[in-house]
Amino acid sequence: MANIIFVTNMEPHYVGMRDALNTMENKEISDAVEVIQINDSEQWNGYWQQKLQYADFFFCTWMGTGLSCDYLKKASAFLQQKKLRHLFDIIDPGDDKMDYGLQEEQKSLLKQYLACGGLKNYQNLCLYLVDAFTQQMIAYKLPEQLPWCGIYHPDFKNEFVELEAYLAKHYDSSKPTVGFIFSREDWLWQRLAYQNEIIKAVEAQNCNVIAVFSTTMPNEQTGAVSLDTAFERFFYQDGKPCIDVLINPFVFSLTVTGFLKLQDLQQLGVPVLQVVNTYMPYKWWQQSMVGLTPNEVSYAVCMPEFDGALHSVPVSTNEEREDGTHYRMPLADRIDMLARKARKLASLRYKKPCDKKIAIVFHNYPPTNSNIGSAASLDSIESVRLLLEEMQKQGYRLDNIPTDSQSFINDITAHATNDRRFISEALLEKADGKLEKMDYKSFF
Repeated sequence: MANIIFVTNMEPHYVGMRDALNTMENKEISDAVEVIQINDSEQWNGYWQQKLQYADFFFCTWMGTGLSCDYLKKASAFLQQKKLRHLFDIIDPGDDKMDYGLQEEQKSLLKQYLACGGLKNYQNLCLYLVDAFTQQMIAYKLPEQLPWCGIYHPDFKNEFVELEAYLAKHYDSSKPTVGFIFSREDWLWQRLAYQNEIIKAVEAQNCNVIAVFSTTMPNEQTGAVSLDTAFERFFYQDGKPCIDVLINPFVFSLTVTGFLKLQDLQQLGVPVLQVVNTYMPYKWWQQSMVGLTPNEVSYAVCMPEFDGALHSVPVSTNEEREDGTHYRMPLADRIDMLARKARKLASLRYKKPCDKKIAIVFHNYPPTNSNIGSAASLDSIESVRLLLEEMQKQGYRLDNIPTDSQSFINDITAHATNDRRFISEALLEKADGKLEKMDYKSFF
């Protein structure tokens, strides 16, 4: 029977501990530590009572608030009653008692191994657990502090922690530059399948890419940095933005979550392309007419709009292995479209306003002429007319600006629209252009 029981409801912790044990040269270590993944529905029963009663140490990491489920409450009560050494490392611990029989230094060290992350730190966590809580004397190393943020590129073995060092090796000043931010956890565990594909696709579009991994929120105890720290270090040179467009896979909203302030994005002053890593498998995504679940539409599409993000495409799907763990499968054709879109947006920075082509699309649902430009508490027709006037002042080329909103809507409805009641052969003949069905489909 294992001497150390490690329980978690977080798949990254489960996979990290499992991989650490599987790569141990000393089989006694892997035999001494048992790693178990459960969820909120797990029930406390005789099986768990027997397992924990004879363990030298019980270590539980949990995504949640306090001892919030049946298993956690009863496991904690049992361990406290029996005075068995244990630690519950819960994201939001609340006021519950989380440990017994540990010194403060031990608790801090256990949490530091997890915070620093990566395979080597997890291996040494396993060694430390066996040395500290069993009769075996095992050599271990203290947590190794790895960079909280840095520049990653698949062509280089090591990360770059200074922008200048990266630019000296992998930058062409004649090309537009695409910034790409992603999670430090993915870099730590080399879960970089979709990131590698994005980097390759962007470079294939004749662009530079600065791919930055980072934590999102500062933490005084661990030293983790905020996302704006990574922005300042790697997306600015000599106080000025050095990227022309930003690709962002973080869901929800960078500003609502507090990862960034709105001023951070405004100061950067580049288009932000929001990409989606779906939580459904490829087969579901391929067969779905929508491609995203309602939850994904909420947190990966709607909420990023608070940042002014531009929506792009899904870049990976969530696939399950035989053992129940998951990995990301890149969507190569979607990533190619993302790269082409990024190049086009980046190139706009180097064009004069008079050379730019701008399309403005009015919402009209249900699809009738009377609904063109419908918006809640906003006169969108007049708003766009005023926008056109301002664009002309700033150098954009416009052939004609309607004198008022009524003449504007008259101009629009004088052409073919998607209101089939008013479609006529004459309007179709006057259409500015026609597109064959197969050509249209090729765009998507």
